[in-house]
Amino acid sequence: MDTKPKNIATSLKSAKFLRFFFSNIRPNEPEQSIDDRAILLEYPFSSPCGKEMNYIKCADRPIVFDELSKDCKRERWMLRYGGGDLWFPFQPAELRISASTGRLYHQFSSKHFLKGREPNFGLIRSQLAVELSRSITFESQVDAIVATIQWEDHEAVIPYTN
Repeated sequence: MDTKPKNIATSLKSAKFLRFFFSNIRPNEPEQSIDDRAILLEYPFSSPCGKEMNYIKCADRPIVFDELSKDCKRERWMLRYGGGDLWFPFQPAELRISASTGRLYHQFSSKHFLKGREPNFGLIRSQLAVELSRSITFESQVDAIVATIQWEDHEAVIPYTN
């Protein structure tokens, strides 16, 4: 029997809750009812939980990658998000830099953020971006600054985005 009290403070620390919450985040669909439009404008993302709907307003992106680790079994690098139990494959060619903020992003897809639709990006946490910056070079060219990441044996240009 689970007797641990549940409230917002304990829920936000529960690995099980965080995994469920972040696994179910999705963009709000514009075809929802007229009555919901004000909510959709203020809260562009949601995470359903049974009959309840958790509406999400974030300063930037709802997915924030906070760690980069080598998965020795699969021999590839993985980005962690969602409280620590969720992982997404790191691919240097999927990085983007915001032209307006300088923030670093990585393309992201899941069952609710489908690849092939409008590109979805997760924010790279500032501390992780600083670590990655050790592998990034910036070169000033005539009409732009080109960012390139050298990762293991590969080099990839990091495009700028709006």
